[in-house]
Amino acid sequence: APWYAKQWAAVKAWTPQRLVNIPVITLARAAELARVTGHSQLETLDRRMIEILRVWIKFRTGPEFHTEGTTYDGYLLDSVTGWLATHPQRAELLRECEPAFRNVSEQWIHLTLPGRADLHAPIGDVEPEMSFWTTVLARTGAWHRLPENLWLLQRVPVARLPAAALVDLLGPSSPLALAPRAPAAAPREHPHAVSLRTGWAARDITAVVSAVRNPMGHLQADAGQVVLGWQGRFWITDPGYQQYRKGEERDYTLAAQAHNAPVINGTMQKPHAARIEVVETDRTGRQHTRLELAACYPGLPKDAQARRDVWLARQGTTALVVRDQFAALPADAEVLHHWLGGHHLAWAFVDGWARLSDGRRAVWIGSPSAAIASTALTRHPGSRGPIALVQSTKLATGAGVRWWVFWCDDAGGWMPPKIAADDASLQITTPGQSGPAWNFAP
Repeated sequence: APWYAKQWAAVKAWTPQRLVNIPVITLARAAELARVTGHSQLETLDRRMIEILRVWIKFRTGPEFHTEGTTYDGYLLDSVTGWLATHPQRAELLRECEPAFRNVSEQWIHLTLPGRADLHAPIGDVEPEMSFWTTVLARTGAWHRLPENLWLLQRVPVARLPAAALVDLLGPSSPLALAPRAPAAAPREHPHAVSLRTGWAARDITAVVSAVRNPMGHLQADAGQVVLGWQGRFWITDPGYQQYRKGEERDYTLAAQAHNAPVINGTMQKPHAARIEVVETDRTGRQHTRLELAACYPGLPKDAQARRDVWLARQGTTALVVRDQFAALPADAEVLHHWLGGHHLAWAFVDGWARLSDGRRAVWIGSPSAAIASTALTRHPGSRGPIALVQSTKLATGAGVRWWVFWCDDAGGWMPPKIAADDASLQITTPGQSGPAWNFAP
């Protein structure tokens, strides 16, 4: 009761920051406990929890783009849905919740790793051991009859499900009574990311692009960060966590070196101000997103542009292509890129390309702007293992284009593709092919 009086009793304006997970979790569980014990404060606690739930729904589905990321949304909603499950007004509240619960379910489904439905793209602060989201997926799947939720849960290893999720899956309102339905593998916009994917099997490929647009602390300032998932692992990755204890590791996890968003004149992003301009499947069948990032960098000229396009293709070849376009930057601006390779992958360098391999397959990293050499590799102090490929570009006029190609070589060969590009178009010719397998010309 003293904690409630200090934390929640006062009337204050509602902001996304007031919905940070731990105070809401504590209130939700206190209200649930008060209902079980018949405590005199039940009405007070319940009234405030209902108000918080309605604010969360409004922010989740509104222009606030509210989220704390995949892991911490699950951490929060595990307790919120636990409180809601036995609430006497549950049916009425669920009607209000449905759009928001569908939205968060879609996030958890579309940000998973192909071949590992229990792992999410490490965008922001993602803790793989915190699998509370599976419990929420089971509950909301049953409440709102969401067959895609069940489809994904059937692909999560049982050992990775919390006991609470198993109870809900085997209980009287289990979503197991639903016929599972595979979700559509299409580009999707989420509150803090864009997902491009060809499917959920290990052979499929996904690219998740950070698009942070809200001020919540679990979301790092890394708009445009690209994570590439294929064959049960993340090949182009992100540390996926933030260290709270001061020191080298915390400095690393929150700094520009831990992300592949461009660093402009030594300045990393600060405002969460990404603007999503395009999310589409283009006329050739390639999935595509475009983000404008200039507002994320403090101190840039008002008319500056820092635009990142990301394409995902399976037609002819399996490739992820990134194009960064810059305009109206200061003369001689330096742009740094840090591409982090996944854990336990071997690096090699062939004909100006970097090659990442797990011993069976390979992902080739190349750019038509410059050859890539082993001297570009660095491991930053404080990191738990990812090695970064660091490349610098000088923009004499403050404008220019930089292409990056990530080619998935299922055969694990030792010959890279060939690429040709100008500012607007790019061609990829893979080994053994006489003509381009990937031809981009808008």
